[in-house]
Amino acid sequence: MQRDPAIELFLEMMTAPALDIIRQHVEDNFESFEDDELPDAVFSFLAEFDRYRLCVEPVIRFLQGKDSSLALRITSRRFLPEGPAFDAIEQMRATC
Repeated sequence: MQRDPAIELFLEMMTAPALDIIRQHVEDNFESFEDDELPDAVFSFLAEFDRYRLCVEPVIRFLQGKDSSLALRITSRRFLPEGPAFDAIEQMRATC
């Protein structure tokens, strides 16, 4: 079987404990910023961190084909946190 180091690294990073480490690095790197100065993606990540942490491992299982039961929850748009990129979707819906 062939190994893919990029996938292995991704899977190591997409666990609840690894997200804790990532959050700590983000907080350390942006500690001198006020909330209104944070980049939107950083503010959203920190604000929604608990949701990211809760859903990251189930989502990885889903993507690996190990748990198809999440499909409906994911498509509902209430299960996964949505970052600032989803604001454009809401703006399009409001104008239609």
